[in-house]
Amino acid sequence: MTYLTVPKQLVIFFFFFLCTNASGLPTISQAAYEKVTDYRKLLLENKYKELLTSLDEDLKERKFSNYEKSILKSLKAEALFNLDRKTETIYLYNQLLYEKGLPDQFLASIFQSLISIQIQETQYEKALNTIYKAKKTLKDQNYKLQTLEAKILFHQKEYQKALDLLSQFKDRDTLKQTSFQRERLLLQFLCNRELKRYATAIEHLTILIKLDAKKLYFEYLANLYFLQSNSKMQLAITEMIYESDLMTTESELLNLSYLLAEQKNYFRAAQILDKEFKANTIEKNAKNYALVARLWYLAKETESALDNMRKAGAASKAGSYYLELAYFLAGAEQWQEAEKAVSKSLNKGLQKQKEHSATLLKGQILHTLKRFDEAKYYLAKAYKYTKTKKDAEKWLQSYEKTMNN
Repeated sequence: MTYLTVPKQLVIFFFFFLCTNASGLPTISQAAYEKVTDYRKLLLENKYKELLTSLDEDLKERKFSNYEKSILKSLKAEALFNLDRKTETIYLYNQLLYEKGLPDQFLASIFQSLISIQIQETQYEKALNTIYKAKKTLKDQNYKLQTLEAKILFHQKEYQKALDLLSQFKDRDTLKQTSFQRERLLLQFLCNRELKRYATAIEHLTILIKLDAKKLYFEYLANLYFLQSNSKMQLAITEMIYESDLMTTESELLNLSYLLAEQKNYFRAAQILDKEFKANTIEKNAKNYALVARLWYLAKETESALDNMRKAGAASKAGSYYLELAYFLAGAEQWQEAEKAVSKSLNKGLQKQKEHSATLLKGQILHTLKRFDEAKYYLAKAYKYTKTKKDAEKWLQSYEKTMNN
């Protein structure tokens, strides 16, 4: 599983202050600013190939300074990255690092982008070498490099070392930055989870959710409670995701229904699935109809259970769901309908063990309906099978007593 991903926007853009020195960066010409703005628009519109074609021509222009060309090259690198041309992206970033006279703030963004890609490509040793080079090159060491180093340690399964590195951040201004807090908390959660310190992982993740209430983080939290065998809290978090309209897939909704069923909240589970059937979020197939039917049955909502199991039987090529329907109907003492259902199950075909059970059930239903001759045929047949022999024998004895009276 990939836990730490590279952001789509890899490079820090300086669009709103490139023409001034407010950022501490060198100023650039109006022509360069306009080009950067145009290329930024192409990036946002995902027009990467168009950007590359036009940008290569601009890089030949003598009117742009080396710094301005470096900015254009960083945009080219981002386009290459988004086209999944990682080798070319890494090569271009490495080229930029050898350019002379580039400001630290710009170089820092290049280092961070290069390291992020190297991590994504599992080039961990190269990423560590790049971090070492950045520390030698940059005057000001920012927390982002240390965070990236902690990510590498995480991927190398050096979880405690990663935690130790993260605990070294003491700068108060840095600690107050929301972006830094998010990255640190996420890494702390992941490392503690891998070390099976679930309580500590929950603490970090809960704080992270307060900063950024992402669906993924709630899913992580539910999973942590699962790992702690705390099914009630796992369900509470999963229901919170559902109530926030964040569940979008069938598998998520089915998982919620299973969690509710584990807590014996069958009515709620069936109610949710029934609602999602109507919303077409859940596929209307035999398996899902049968699941809803069983939940309604356990919730003692017999008519809803029968209705869904009939749909399951009709939707399936095999007869197993009609057999379940027959059991439901027999339990409700709807004997005529039960006989029809068990007959359909046998006609559609069943696996051997289920066929034996269906044969016995049909004999029992027919006996209850006082269709004794037919009942004897099926009970005698069921008597031949190992699984149903004992029950069939009892019903045959009952049949003999009835006939002798």
